[in-house]
Amino acid sequence: MERQKHFVLVHGACHGAWCWYKMATLLKSAGHKVTALDMAASGLHPKRVEELRDISDYFEPLMEFMKSLPPEERVILVGHSMGGLCNSVAMERFPEKISCAVFAAAIMPGPDLSFTAAREEYARPMNPFMDSQYIFDDGPDNPPTSLLFGLDYMSKQLYQLSPPEDLTLAMLLLRPHPMFNPEATQEKSLGYEGEVRVGNVLLSPGGCQELLLILSIATCLSKLATVCK
Repeated sequence: MERQKHFVLVHGACHGAWCWYKMATLLKSAGHKVTALDMAASGLHPKRVEELRDISDYFEPLMEFMKSLPPEERVILVGHSMGGLCNSVAMERFPEKISCAVFAAAIMPGPDLSFTAAREEYARPMNPFMDSQYIFDDGPDNPPTSLLFGLDYMSKQLYQLSPPEDLTLAMLLLRPHPMFNPEATQEKSLGYEGEVRVGNVLLSPGGCQELLLILSIATCLSKLATVCK
C-alpha cells in the first residue's frame, strides 16, 4: 500500500488557502494529508497588508509551519505563482524537511535568477495586470505598496477556464498583495544550500476544461508522491 504523503499548498498573490479547495479534496481522497496555508495578510490571516514590514513577514506563516514539523517528517511543498518565492525560501531554510518541491506555474528564483528579474520578465507586456488596482499607502509620489487583482484580469487571465461560481467566490475573497522588493530585504540571496528534489508543472491549457487541469495536476502530484521519500 502506498505510504501517505503530506502536501503543503502555498497560494499565489491576492489569494489564500481557500483557492486549493478542489486540489486538497482530490489529494485527501487519494489518501494523502494536506495542509493549505494562508500567507500573512491573505485569506483568513488576521494581519492587514499595511502591517507587513517586508516580504519576510509575508511568508512567515510558512516558515513557522516548517519549524513546527517533527524532525522526522518531510513534506511535499507545492507553490503556485507568488507561492514559488515562498517555496524557494523554505527550501533554503529547511531542506531537511522537504522531500520535494513543486512549482506549479510559479515564480522560481534562485542564484541565477532573482525574483525582480522574473517579475520584470512577466511585466514586459503592456499593462500585464489590466484593471487591477495599485494601492499607494505611502502616497502617490512613492511606489505602490500593494496590488488587488481586478475582475477583468481575473476573468480573462486566471479564471477563464473555471466555472463562473469560482470567479464569484474569488472576487469575494481576494485581498491586496504586498509589493515588496525581496532584494531590498533580508532575503537577499537564495543559494539553495542543501538538496531538494524539484518538479515543475507548466500549464498550457489550450482548449482543456478547468476540471481536467485540476485532475491532471492532482494526478501529477499523486505520481510525484511515489518517488518522494
